[in-house]
Amino acid sequence: MSAFLTDQFARGDAAGWAAGALAAAGLLVLAGGCAWLWRTDVREHLLPGRVVRPLYPVCGGLLGAAALVAGEPVRLLWMLWGLAVMGGIYVLLRLLHPAGMGMGDVRLSGLLGMCLASPRCGTRCSARRPGSCSAVWPGPCWWSRAGPGPGPAWPSARR
Repeated sequence: MSAFLTDQFARGDAAGWAAGALAAAGLLVLAGGCAWLWRTDVREHLLPGRVVRPLYPVCGGLLGAAALVAGEPVRLLWMLWGLAVMGGIYVLLRLLHPAGMGMGDVRLSGLLGMCLASPRCGTRCSARRPGSCSAVWPGPCWWSRAGPGPGPAWPSARR
């Protein structure tokens, strides 16, 4: 995202500044929402839908508007693709092992996929990035007999 912001502000025209400001506002809303969710999750072990659901249209609208103002409407398709892939992976994980994660995680995954995919889909939505890989890492935990946490597939986690 920093490359997108840098490119937009470096353009020097009003559209570049507007696109950069919209994208930065979208990221600030996401960061504020995630901080709130983190605090709630630490205290209550819950990611409430009343916090996650409003972030979709706000972040999506700001990042989508930034893409349109920047003259790159293909970013809207990248955002939808990231939402579908990350959301789909987490829904699949939830269906395979319902006790492994809550619905708050599933709801949040689509938002994170959308925001991770907005800068550049080829690098952000692939399994080469930590945000996208987080959907894959819980897998070894499911087949572990050791209970919650990393299982025997991770040598550093052996007790």
